[in-house]
Amino acid sequence: MVVGRKSDTLLLLHKASFVVWGAAFGIHFLAYVPRVLRSLRDDWTAARRRAVGGAGLRATPLGTAMGSGLVLALALLLPTIDAWQDAVVGG
Repeated sequence: MVVGRKSDTLLLLHKASFVVWGAAFGIHFLAYVPRVLRSLRDDWTAARRRAVGGAGLRATPLGTAMGSGLVLALALLLPTIDAWQDAVVGG
């Protein structure tokens, strides 16, 4: 778009940068998974919830928001998935 025409070199650089970014993101994500899982496990223990006032009260809107987001995402995506599946299957 910047050069005003299709440039194979720019397209190749764009694709290569995406691959490099994807690899870096994947390594970063996988490196932090154990730390996040330990943190979640520690935060969800009964002793931790008792030590932090209002933890149960905060968990309710969090669970509601997560559940509502999942329902909304499915409601918005199901027609698209169904149309894609019909196109693939030939229905």
